Amino acid sequence: MYDNIGGKIKGLAKASFIVAAIAEVITGIALMATDEDLIGYGLLVMFVGPIVAWVSSWLLYGFGELICHARHIDKATS
Repeated sequence: MYDNIGGKIKGLAKASFIVAAIAEVITGIALMATDEDLIGYGLLVMFVGPIVAWVSSWLLYGFGELICHARHIDKATS
């Protein structure tokens, strides 16, 4: 369960980006379908939302990279 935790964290970062991007697109479509006044907001959510999700996933992916490199350094020095 705790083997290769760095790789699992990186996989979680990728999965969370995909889920968030899909949710943002669905939310944007729902906003546009709900009211004509919300079409601009719906488009904004559809296009900016996945970009924000992508940038925010960098932190989690970077943490996974740090763990992978720390394990590699630990194995090399022991």
